[in-house]
Amino acid sequence: MRFSEITIRYPERTNPAVQHFSGEIAPGECVALVGPSGAGKSTVLAAASGIIPHSIPAEMNGVVEVCGTVTSLMSVPEMSSSVGTVLQDPDAQIVTGRVLDEVCFALENQLLDTETVDRRARATLTRFGLTEIEEQHPGILSGGQRQRLVLACVTAMRPRLLVLDEPTANLDPEAAADFYEMLSQRDQQGVLLVEHNLDLALSIADRIWELDATGRLVRDEPVTQTTLRARTHRNGVTSKIDAETEVSIPSLGMSSPGLSRASGALILNQVTWKPDRKATPVVRELSLNARRGEVTALTGENGAGKSTVLRLMARLLRPSGGSVSWHSDNGRAAGTKPTLGFVFQNPEHQFLGHSVRGELRHALSLRGMPRRQIRLEVDALLERFGLSGYADRNPFLLSGGQKRRLSVAIAFAGRPELLLLDEPSYGQDPNNLTLLLSEIRAAADSGATVVVSTH
Repeated sequence: MRFSEITIRYPERTNPAVQHFSGEIAPGECVALVGPSGAGKSTVLAAASGIIPHSIPAEMNGVVEVCGTVTSLMSVPEMSSSVGTVLQDPDAQIVTGRVLDEVCFALENQLLDTETVDRRARATLTRFGLTEIEEQHPGILSGGQRQRLVLACVTAMRPRLLVLDEPTANLDPEAAADFYEMLSQRDQQGVLLVEHNLDLALSIADRIWELDATGRLVRDEPVTQTTLRARTHRNGVTSKIDAETEVSIPSLGMSSPGLSRASGALILNQVTWKPDRKATPVVRELSLNARRGEVTALTGENGAGKSTVLRLMARLLRPSGGSVSWHSDNGRAAGTKPTLGFVFQNPEHQFLGHSVRGELRHALSLRGMPRRQIRLEVDALLERFGLSGYADRNPFLLSGGQKRRLSVAIAFAGRPELLLLDEPSYGQDPNNLTLLLSEIRAAADSGATVVVSTH
């Protein structure tokens, strides 16, 4: 893979997303691409996979070559035999109604015979720990399980170059470590990797490319020369939510111990939930007490039910058993429901408008804020969440990290009493991670009840 003086500009944007970018990946070499949120990392990956210029409307100057062939002269199907791509959003790559079919579909597109497809698909599912759910519909899987499924599909195709955009963002620590262990055992397979977890990326990377905020390459060095500096930078950031309470859900269908009901704001009492009467419970006899002014971290492995618990708390799901209640300071049930701010695991699921400013304006209007105050509050939210330069940008055209910060800003709009955040740190560089954690801490300090699902 070779990039030669690549400059990429999106329609209706004055400045290029990537400028004069050049670099080369040798067979078997792994390159970690790093830089701040919005620096153009995903744009470089899109050019490497041929999505730019073939599928995404963007003006590209310069040359990208894969296996000695210029990508602009190849179709995306032609490139797929050489390049395997994992996007930030796993839902964008899932097309079938069964886990096993998804892996088989990837291999069938390579025109392999039936026996080879079945053998390789099942071996890959075993490798990624997905055999037990091979008959399930991908739509009912957790975000982490869907991400593992996409990784399995791409890996099964055995491309010569892997292009990975935050492949472990939704994986629990054990699953992420297992994936990088597998990736380290590749055979002459090149890798171009975007990963905010530098400890994981540097454990297998041979080189590091760093982009600055303008999309220019400012560092191209062997990892041995940058490891200490990169890890020192990362260690200056708290990588975990500063939580007063941590509730761990051991695994799918398991329960948690009961917690005290004293002075609680949000109380789950022996809550069980399953999708239908005959199904195995996703959550079983879960009891917890999330208090006002505190951050509660909800942890557990992929598929343990963390996102389901947040939906139960928000009353988007009705418990199959037990109760979810909002309590006043004296411990008695309040007469009204709390104002709620919710962050979905996929930020795009909560975008409705055509601009970042419009999204925030709409959220504040739903809170009943007077029009004369909305403009001032929108400007304040844009500044607080590092989005001031993107106020007029379409939310769907933001980078992954920017989309996440916008979804959190929407949830925070109007200062709700209850904040439920599903993986709010996804896709954040160290500076923006610090920003988000400080906002979460400040919300709790101001009296909100905050529950965060996190790895």
